[in-house]
Amino acid sequence: MKRLFPIIFMAIVGIAVSGTLASTAALAAELKRSIVTVENDRITIGDIFEQAGETTGTPVLRAPKPGQRVTLKTAELSRLARSNGIDWAPVLGDEKLVIERASYAMGRDEITWHLAQALSDAGFNADGQFEIELSNRSLVLHIATGTLPTLAIDDLLVDERTLRFTATVSAPVGDPDAERVRISGRAHRTEQIPVVVRRINAGELISKDDVAWRQIRSERLHGDVIMGLDRLIGMAARRSLRPDLPIRRGDVARPILVSKGTAVTMIYRTPGLTLTTVGRATQDGTANDSIRVMNMQSKTTVQAVVTDRGTVTVSPPLLLGMNSGASQ
Repeated sequence: MKRLFPIIFMAIVGIAVSGTLASTAALAAELKRSIVTVENDRITIGDIFEQAGETTGTPVLRAPKPGQRVTLKTAELSRLARSNGIDWAPVLGDEKLVIERASYAMGRDEITWHLAQALSDAGFNADGQFEIELSNRSLVLHIATGTLPTLAIDDLLVDERTLRFTATVSAPVGDPDAERVRISGRAHRTEQIPVVVRRINAGELISKDDVAWRQIRSERLHGDVIMGLDRLIGMAARRSLRPDLPIRRGDVARPILVSKGTAVTMIYRTPGLTLTTVGRATQDGTANDSIRVMNMQSKTTVQAVVTDRGTVTVSPPLLLGMNSGASQ
């Protein structure tokens, strides 16, 4: 029994030592192979390595700013693995991992809307409408996900003569780490005018469904631009009209109701008598135009007023050769 004691003792000690070594051995892990997207402002071990065990949630690096990326290369990856008990070594030579920060991208349209509100609040062009043109054509502000997409506008200056402005913007409001961007642009006064919403071919009539109101820059509006619906609806296009563009008075005309050389109905009415006959127009005519019409029975040419498509009315002295119609 005395001889067995040292052997048993050594066996117990060996088991204890090996257990201690096993508990302190580094964890085997693999590097993540795709671009990693993080939501928070800290990068954890679990964002970098697969199978990181209890260290998964340990923060090790500050995340890049919203919308930006950071690349971790072999030396930094090895340092992070060693300092956090991770058993990792590069297997493809030089390794790297790209980590990006998730974000909400506030683009030009949204920034322009906020600028328009700020200009209105400052009393700019209070009696009219305007649109904003930004010089910063590729402007995008990235905001951390889970944050309200608010915009801070500081140092707003407007030249009342040229309508040009400058300002400093950052997002979200109150974030001390938000990037501050200097912007510039111009405000354009606008007016609301009627335009067609589809291509109208020459000679085609314009209906109510073809027309909508649009805000157009005032500098694009000349004195002959149509500003009211009454000068557009029911008119005929004299040339092709493109959607959403100002329409000049010379672009449209009243529709031809009577065409030269066509047969027309000539009508004379009194409270108790209607006389009709057939004539031939010698001129084109629109509504309420006075044109010359030949009475086909008497071969007499008289003046008549266009009242409808293919119809004209004549006055009492011009009744020669007309037949009696319906009596009332």
